[in-house]
Amino acid sequence: MDKGKFAYDNQLEFNKKLFEKKELDFTNLSNGVITLQLKDYILNIIREATEALDTRKFKMHRIENKEEIVSNTIEELIDCQKYLWGAFQLLGVDWDHFVSEYWRKTRVVEQRYFQEHLLKSITIDKKVVALDLDGVLCEYPKPWIDYVNKELNTNYLTLNDLKANVDLLTYSKLKSKYRQSGLKAKINKIYYASEFTQMLRNADYWIVIITSRPYKKYYRLYPDTLEWLSNNDITYDALYFEDQKNLRIIEDVPNLNFMVEDNKQYANDVAKLGYKVYYLGEDITDLHENVLKVNNLAEILIKENLHVDHISYKCREVI
Repeated sequence: MDKGKFAYDNQLEFNKKLFEKKELDFTNLSNGVITLQLKDYILNIIREATEALDTRKFKMHRIENKEEIVSNTIEELIDCQKYLWGAFQLLGVDWDHFVSEYWRKTRVVEQRYFQEHLLKSITIDKKVVALDLDGVLCEYPKPWIDYVNKELNTNYLTLNDLKANVDLLTYSKLKSKYRQSGLKAKINKIYYASEFTQMLRNADYWIVIITSRPYKKYYRLYPDTLEWLSNNDITYDALYFEDQKNLRIIEDVPNLNFMVEDNKQYANDVAKLGYKVYYLGEDITDLHENVLKVNNLAEILIKENLHVDHISYKCREVI
């Protein structure tokens, strides 16, 4: 028996009975009712959390003589947990989904912690490379175009074609739906992306992936991205989500050796700071002098003087 699932389901049955008293079906509520009930659950979580704190000597301005009874603290925290599970259940989250989301968030927390400490140890003598994600390591814009074609029953071939024919409101709504769908964890990688990052690691590069994916609006983009990187054997040290890539590079990796980018604006912005940028995009007009146009990732390995024997067969065949 899964004791965690049993406890979770027990709380769900209690919630159903509680809502029956309110003449509401706990598992079939409108969005408006869910929002109102979620507010009450969160307020009760806060209240129980403060009651847990009241069982301890915590006031910095007073000497408290009360006994700190551990079992009292635990009971109040259990109340927090029961309300918290109720909040998840309001949103239709079953036990398996709950556990899955726990581990997805855990990977995010561990990655952030790891890279914060890692980057403090990057010294001026370290070789650092920054890699864009979409269009450099994973396919773009094909997955997005395919998604729109499926949703609208259309047959757009290029991003420009799509933007020219889909109105802004529809485009924006579809983009939001796409980012919430989880498909970012499942798109195809560029053919030799994993070999490329492994070659860089073999050559003692520290690898920073920096993407403009808007995870601060769509929180799931962070764990979706981590899942994609893991599933596709991409070697890396740090992962950043940043619209202003050039500013983030100045702040955290000023000793950057080179960057790989497929967006001309980003490539030029970084190049203007004095960095070398390998550019995988199609538009080659008005490129900064520090931007070097390449056709694939394997070409970069050659230009960086990595011996051809260190390049896998898959990479060599596209050079």
